[in-house]
Amino acid sequence: SSVDGVIVQLPLPRHIDEESVLEYIHPMKDVDGFHPVNVGRLAMRGVVPAFVPCTPLGSVQLLRRYGVAIEGKRVVILGNSNTVGIPLSMLLRDEGAAAVTVCHCTAMDFQNLREEARPRPRSEHYIEDQDGSVRALADACLPPLPAGGGSSGGGKRSLPASCIASIPEVTREADILFVAIGQAELVRKEWVKEGCVVVDIGINARPTNKGDCMDELAKKMLDSGCPPPDDKVEIVGDVAFQEVSQVASYISPVPGGQGPMTIAALCFNTVLSAKRHMKILNQRNITNNL
Repeated sequence: SSVDGVIVQLPLPRHIDEESVLEYIHPMKDVDGFHPVNVGRLAMRGVVPAFVPCTPLGSVQLLRRYGVAIEGKRVVILGNSNTVGIPLSMLLRDEGAAAVTVCHCTAMDFQNLREEARPRPRSEHYIEDQDGSVRALADACLPPLPAGGGSSGGGKRSLPASCIASIPEVTREADILFVAIGQAELVRKEWVKEGCVVVDIGINARPTNKGDCMDELAKKMLDSGCPPPDDKVEIVGDVAFQEVSQVASYISPVPGGQGPMTIAALCFNTVLSAKRHMKILNQRNITNNL
């Protein structure tokens, strides 16, 4: 095939089984690094995946390019998605971090969730394939959510105060802090210790006028086919940049920080795939000419 790489834009709507979609992509063309084979190889020590997920790869490269050492450091990741938090924790382990802590913001307030959420029968969590095997649905590994969200971690999540009460105690111990939760300016100055390196992976759009509704602005944008004016919408990260920059030794801005590194990592994976493809074609041509 002339195609060197295939990506699926995640998250998908909840009614689509992400696992089934991702499994249709050949692992050697999975330039996003989300195929179960590549994720599984990343999880294993001493085993190299065909591709590393782009945002984690870009995050580690960002630290390398600025001379930030990972080896021996205590790292905290806010966010446990399959696209960022989980593969990033594996990558940082292999980079020699002394300890990697993943904070699960959606898995902390179980008591309230049990009281508020409707119990789901087993059949809603699992499906049976034609060969008789049982597959977990995309959201089966997550606690019940009010709306949105699949296994990749997308969709809206409410964060009651009880969910985040203990997180600052963990983040204040971090030498390096990665934030990928999807909550605008959640991380404040008091969450971060002096000299911490902060990588903000979140990106959030919000109205500049508090009286405006983001959903309404988004509908107007879709109807017109044009992005809203800059004076209507602002892009912010998961970290309160102005506050946290007073105590952090390094901090990535949003926009313009981690986003370009993700794109660069995707380009790197695509070129790597093309080189492998070209090598295979050259070997075939040599064999055919013998």
